[in-house]
Amino acid sequence: MSNNNLEKEIYAKEFLDSIRKTGETDIEKMHKAIEEAKHEWEFAQSYFDSVSEPELVEYAIYNQTAAQKKYEYLLRQARELKLLKK
Repeated sequence: MSNNNLEKEIYAKEFLDSIRKTGETDIEKMHKAIEEAKHEWEFAQSYFDSVSEPELVEYAIYNQTAAQKKYEYLLRQARELKLLKK
């Protein structure tokens, strides 16, 4: 696992821990995090579509993959916590 993916997974786990500890509206907080992750992924896809230099293409692929993994992870966690329907 790359450092960036590890950092994003740690962030997601910390987020989930904060939900459990605060007792805030779990569903609203998780939905917001999922929406933000979705927007990050969409932005990463858009960025990929707009670059052509080899170094930037490589970065765009990496960033897009990381954003996708974060989004998928949050969806999985929300389903496991029964905050979303399957």
